Amino acid sequence: MLSARGGFALVGLAPKSRFDVNEKNHYKCGYYIFLKSGYSYSELDEDMNGHPYRNATIENGSIIEVLFNQDRREISFSVDGTNHGVAFTIPQPLTEPLFPAVDISQEGITLLMLS
Repeated sequence: MLSARGGFALVGLAPKSRFDVNEKNHYKCGYYIFLKSGYSYSELDEDMNGHPYRNATIENGSIIEVLFNQDRREISFSVDGTNHGVAFTIPQPLTEPLFPAVDISQEGITLLMLS
């Protein structure tokens, strides 16, 4: 779970081997929800514009859970305890594992990881 404050960030899952801490990853590596708009972004997006998912700003201090059903290859997100359904279905079997990922697109953000 993650609590976010101030600034723009995306949270989700990504393969560790392709995640670049010096680059924006949300359209080329992994599967994310954008905290500012609630839009979903992934390496599957050819237009890199994102798609309505929750379609609302995720408020400061919200708790975001990233849920992964490995058998069905489905990723969904829960915001403050409300599951918003499947955001992504990965079309091919995974060739490498996915790990929690945060893609920060603005300085000045504070993220708190909860266990």
